[in-house]
Amino acid sequence: MYDLEDELRALVNEAQRHPIQSTPRRNAIDRLYRTLSTSGRLTRPSIPQHLSGSYNEIYNIALQHLFSYLYQNIEKYNPERGAVLQWVNYLLKIRFPDAIREVTRFIRGATHQQVQRLSLDDLPQGDIATTDLWNSSGVPTVAQHADSLEPTAADVLDFLTTDQTCAFQQTHVQGHPQANFQFIALRYLEGHSWKEISIMLEVPIPTLSSFYQRSLKKFIPLFQAHLAC
Repeated sequence: MYDLEDELRALVNEAQRHPIQSTPRRNAIDRLYRTLSTSGRLTRPSIPQHLSGSYNEIYNIALQHLFSYLYQNIEKYNPERGAVLQWVNYLLKIRFPDAIREVTRFIRGATHQQVQRLSLDDLPQGDIATTDLWNSSGVPTVAQHADSLEPTAADVLDFLTTDQTCAFQQTHVQGHPQANFQFIALRYLEGHSWKEISIMLEVPIPTLSSFYQRSLKKFIPLFQAHLAC
C-alpha cells in the first residue's frame, strides 16, 4: 500500500546523502518537488482578501523559495521532530509573508511603468537566438494583428502568472526545479538583473540565459495564440 510519507522520507534521506551541486542531490530534490506538488497535500495558507486575485503568483513564489531552501538545507530535517510533510508545510507557510511583499511591491511598481500598449508584428517569427520577448526596460514587446485588441503588459503578466497548463512551472533548468521559466520570467519583468536572478536561484548566469532563450523560443507560439485572442 502506497504511503506518501514513506516516499517523502526516502527522498529526503537520498538527498541528504549527497553534497550540494551533485547530480544525485538535484535529482532527489527534483523528485521531492514533483511528489509534493502532485500530492494535493501541500498547505494553501490564507492571504488578505484584496490580494486574492494574485494568490497563484504568491503561492508559486513561496513554493520556489521553499524548494530553493530545501535544496540548500535538506540536512536540517530531523525525523524525530515530525513528518516530512508537516515540516515542508510549516516551511511553506512561513514563506508566504515574503512572497506577499514581493508581489505587492511589484504591483505598485508596475502600475504606471509597465502596463502600456504593445504592438503582434514585433514578436519574432523565426530564429530568436539573439532576440528577447521583453525589451531592456523589462516591458514585453509582444504585438498583435491589426484586427485584434492590443494586449498590454498586464495581459502578459496574467498569462505568465496563471499558467493554466502549468507549462511554465514545469519547464525548469535541469536539476534545479526552483529555476523554472515562470519564476525567471516574472523576476525579469520585475526588473531584476541576471546577476540577481542567478543569486536567487543559485544557478550560473550562462545557464540561466541559455535556458531562458530556449524556453522563450518554445513558448512563443503560446504567447502568440493567447495574446492574439
